[in-house]
Amino acid sequence: MVDIKEIKGYLDHGKLSAYPTKRKKQIIALAWISEHIPADRTYSEKEFNALLSELHSFGDPALLRRELFDHYIIERSIEGKEYMLASNRPSLEELLLKYCGIEAEEKNADANKPMVFNDMELSRNDLDAAVEFRNEVLTSAVEEKRHSSSKTSWYSIASWVSAPSKLLVPDIVNDTSGAR
Repeated sequence: MVDIKEIKGYLDHGKLSAYPTKRKKQIIALAWISEHIPADRTYSEKEFNALLSELHSFGDPALLRRELFDHYIIERSIEGKEYMLASNRPSLEELLLKYCGIEAEEKNADANKPMVFNDMELSRNDLDAAVEFRNEVLTSAVEEKRHSSSKTSWYSIASWVSAPSKLLVPDIVNDTSGAR
């Protein structure tokens, strides 16, 4: 069972609302999708796209189909017309190791390893969450600017992206052990 806390921000009403940009989260999202594909069935391309469309809301089943195939999670017939869940698909741990170089135990240990930022002790999970939040705020500002007559200038948005934030993106990362 995939622990969805890593991709919680990408799930909306039981559907993947966006395809993550970070590789690790992509792998977790693909594993989450694979859990929702019945193992005992073969699908036509149209049926498989419909199944994927039930699992995501960003409107790109072809992207998900290709990613699932490229990561050996699904198989397709030689003619490319039928899809099924791979019987020998890799586990989430195997995928993370192969594509991200992360072993499950190390990932969990590192996530809770305390680090000091601006005199505050944070875990890697806290920092990842803060950076992700900052990116979501910036994405939201860009989308708002694109779709409205917002008075926020493109220059302001660009300065938010390039300016380091002392709370969210520290300039220097110091590990409490002294190792970098």
